[in-house]
Amino acid sequence: MAEHSLPFSFTPVMVNLAQELAKDKVALSRLKLSRTSAAYKMVHGLGFTFSERIFTHTRKYPFSINLDESTANGDKKVLSILASYFNPDRNTVDVEHLGSLEVFKVNAVKLEQLLVKFFKDNNIPWSNLVSMLMDSCGVMRGCKMGLEARVRKDHCPNLLDVDGDSCHHIHNAAKVFTVPFSSHLEKLFSDLHSDHQWATDQVG
Repeated sequence: MAEHSLPFSFTPVMVNLAQELAKDKVALSRLKLSRTSAAYKMVHGLGFTFSERIFTHTRKYPFSINLDESTANGDKKVLSILASYFNPDRNTVDVEHLGSLEVFKVNAVKLEQLLVKFFKDNNIPWSNLVSMLMDSCGVMRGCKMGLEARVRKDHCPNLLDVDGDSCHHIHNAAKVFTVPFSSHLEKLFSDLHSDHQWATDQVG
């Protein structure tokens, strides 16, 4: 765990995996998996299977999406999409990764074109889309020309307005609140974190 900087939460998972692998020593001794092979199996094996499953579900069931634009490795701008839907097979509300799309220019028109192409390529009907959760910037939620307004006008007239992402609202409010305190609050929270992190070592 320490050699590869893995979090301690992985410990029980790794132990269970080792115990299962030990049951078949012959198969374990013949197991070979390089970094390239692992990446290939994840992308074209598990990744493909998971993608097809979520695409099938979004074609059958009503769903909501959460969109957020961020910068990935190599300074690439990526639009990540999560889908939330009720799965009647398991009687659960599932949240799954629907897709990540590379963005070359971030504006409402380009994002709309990207989203429309993604839905078309994967045969996802707009009629199943219930709502879109995003941050509250003008590009995403501008009342006239934002992405949500354009989708509602041209593709999904019954799209619900669920407001912006509450996490972004809280972040923006906290950012404004902490301006007068300079960096003192960050230092305080860092000290509190360290104090709580090692508090169990001081018991007894």
